[in-house]
Amino acid sequence: FLVDELEDFYNSTLKPLSDYDEKKSTELVKTLETYFEHNGNLTRMSEQLYTHYNTVLYRINRIKEITGMNLDNPNDRLNLEIALKIKEILE
Repeated sequence: FLVDELEDFYNSTLKPLSDYDEKKSTELVKTLETYFEHNGNLTRMSEQLYTHYNTVLYRINRIKEITGMNLDNPNDRLNLEIALKIKEILE
């Protein structure tokens, strides 16, 4: 029962992003994980991901578009962070 709820939550938040990564060979989920590791510091993110700052900015905007969630919104941020943890549990 709990697993079903976790899957439902994951499917409604992070799965579209994960599917997009698979289909387009992108690293948006990894970018999102790095976002949380560095508390949204795009400069440190670009250093860790070995990508240009503008590329990281572009990826963050793609994440917003695909998930329909805004990383400036604390509730959306929390939901995405929880979804990443659920992803780890489900795998």
